Amino acid sequence: MTSVSVPGVCTSNVDLLKSVANVQSAVHYYVDVTMQDDDGNLLILNCLFDSGSKVSVVKDDMIRALDYQVLAEVQLKGFDRHKAQGHLITLHAKLSDGRTPISIK
Repeated sequence: MTSVSVPGVCTSNVDLLKSVANVQSAVHYYVDVTMQDDDGNLLILNCLFDSGSKVSVVKDDMIRALDYQVLAEVQLKGFDRHKAQGHLITLHAKLSDGRTPISIK
């Protein structure tokens, strides 16, 4: 623990390393991603980069210009226990400055 004292404001004992880690984990990074369907149609989206995510989620109205097949119906559960219906699809994606697209579901 580190004692922090700001004159005229407060005096508090805080875990400085934990506070810095929490601030760093709250930083959001957005990247331009090129989405491509099997017909070669391209779309560039600005997306939140989440290295800990197990699935990629895109609103269907954002990719309406692309051709894709719905593989399954899914239920997405948020951290706040909110549930939403969605479609499982496959598209090819790459960072817009990248060279090789990869298939994502």
